[in-house]
Amino acid sequence: SPARLRLFGLLIGIGTYQRVRPLRGPAHDLRVVEEYLRNLPDVEPNLLVLADEAATKSAIADAFTNHLTKAGPGDTVFVYFSG
Repeated sequence: SPARLRLFGLLIGIGTYQRVRPLRGPAHDLRVVEEYLRNLPDVEPNLLVLADEAATKSAIADAFTNHLTKAGPGDTVFVYFSG
């Protein structure tokens, strides 16, 4: 069987903002994209999902510094944002 592709993903969805009415789409978008990535054949998904209050500036910066940098040669890095 072919080698599994290692995918390091950061999925961000923000539907709640100060002084703006909430968006309905980002939570749904995150679920759909996460499910799609987890079900790809021959892919080993290493996903970090940050939604709404968890998607702070520091959490996103930390995800780039400490999660996505785990990818090595031949791995794939994927960043998705809905908001």
